Amino acid sequence: MATLQAFQAMSDALLPYLAIPPILPPSEQRAYLVASLEFAYTAVELVEEQLETNLRAAQAGLESAATAEEVLAMERRLVEEQRKMDEMKAQLRVETARAIRAKHRPRRTDTT
Repeated sequence: MATLQAFQAMSDALLPYLAIPPILPPSEQRAYLVASLEFAYTAVELVEEQLETNLRAAQAGLESAATAEEVLAMERRLVEEQRKMDEMKAQLRVETARAIRAKHRPRRTDTT
């Protein structure tokens, strides 16, 4: 949980720079892109870790369920957690790919 809180603090501090990237000299652009990608991958890893924790909790509950109704409820929860995890992973892959493409687009400069 401390890792998640540390990431949240870092995220809050970096969000303005990720939303509106600074105009950097070419020598610094690669380092900025690498840092942005590391940030995105860290976010993906933390979300996956949290979702896997939820999934393990659902599996543990399923194993300890006493009645058929409890088993069915836990199976539904397990399926729902797996679906959420799959959706979140897919969404994060799309957002990461979008961010990478945005970083590689040439910037327009106003020559007026």
